Amino acid sequence: MFKKILLIALAVNLAFAAGGIDKVNTLAQDIESALFGVSIIAITIAFGIAGYRMAILKQQWTEVLPVVIGGVVIGSASSLAALLVG
Repeated sequence: MFKKILLIALAVNLAFAAGGIDKVNTLAQDIESALFGVSIIAITIAFGIAGYRMAILKQQWTEVLPVVIGGVVIGSASSLAALLVG
């Protein structure tokens, strides 16, 4: 008897919770698009710093490579997370 009542109560609650999922999905999509914009800025800044170091400070590619790799990793984090989460 208790299991039947619990099943009915859960079914009713799931119907009310369906509207909240849409809000969560919208929020997640907004955050994803904001992080995508930030990733573009991070990659642009990393390549700008690398270019400045190579052109003005006459540094070698091996000295600038950690900045480029860091920028690419930070910039691609949101895209990789979107792929992994689904």
